[in-house]
Amino acid sequence: PAIADKAGLVNVHRWQNDKDGVQGFSYPAYRALEGPDLFEGGLVAFNGRGLSLQGKGAPELVFGMLVSGNYFEALGVRPALGRAFGRGDDRRGTAGVVVLSDSIWQRRFGGDPGILGAPIRLNGHSFTVIGIGPPRFSGQFVGFAADLWIPLSWAPAMSGQADLLENP
Repeated sequence: PAIADKAGLVNVHRWQNDKDGVQGFSYPAYRALEGPDLFEGGLVAFNGRGLSLQGKGAPELVFGMLVSGNYFEALGVRPALGRAFGRGDDRRGTAGVVVLSDSIWQRRFGGDPGILGAPIRLNGHSFTVIGIGPPRFSGQFVGFAADLWIPLSWAPAMSGQADLLENP
């Protein structure tokens, strides 16, 4: 509901073969496609995965989306509190930042606005909460409700695959 132009969204995949069917793109392929302005509103990259959330209560398995720095901007989504991250937050070596969904903010953190600026741990790594998504926004796919979003630059640390952002 919070996406500004739903009709303008497209999901881009590559066709592998009849056996493997539709596949995603590698990060280097995404970088090559996002540069030439092929997509009017911008091209975003994403990868969803289960993450262990620690902080304020028992550890919990949550569904996290690792997304490119332009994710919120390209979707036209503004956080209800705080800020979304941008391209500057999505560089390797930058401090971990996270945007929580309204749903997990309410359920896990009691809707406390004091969570902004507070640390949480995801898969053992420290992240600072910088924003809370708008109510009823859970990502770009119906049926895949994200609990939180972190910059894609954290994909190697979250997956344990050191070359994830370089492997074509």
